[in-house]
Amino acid sequence: MSNPTYLSGMLFTKAHRLVRGRVYDILDTYDLNPTLWSLLSIVSKAVDGVRSSVVAEQLGVKPPMITMLADQLVEQGLLSRVLHHTDGRVRILVANAKGKKLVSEIETKLNAEIGILLEGLSHDEISTFQKTLTTIIDNAK
Repeated sequence: MSNPTYLSGMLFTKAHRLVRGRVYDILDTYDLNPTLWSLLSIVSKAVDGVRSSVVAEQLGVKPPMITMLADQLVEQGLLSRVLHHTDGRVRILVANAKGKKLVSEIETKLNAEIGILLEGLSHDEISTFQKTLTTIIDNAK
């Protein structure tokens, strides 16, 4: 049972469950899930809006999924679809003031909660952890 692969997998799974639970607890109060939250965050950081296909690529999903998710955020009054400024055939996603305010509010809460979980780790250790996660994601492609 002391196999490092087993131990790493067990620790990774347990940490994932704990982080996921904390994230869901916060997002549930806003009627969001992590995928909706990711979509809203990406769009809110795009100064001039963003095409659904770009968001789909960033999230690793197909564009129709983004259309469905964006519909929910439009219904909640957090996003809008507007004509692209140079190509009138294309609609882009834009976060409105309510959506941007919500992103800021949620980020503050998530940063505080994740900060508690990362307490005791140095900046270098957190950077190494992020690099490790990025490597795992890249290797899985």
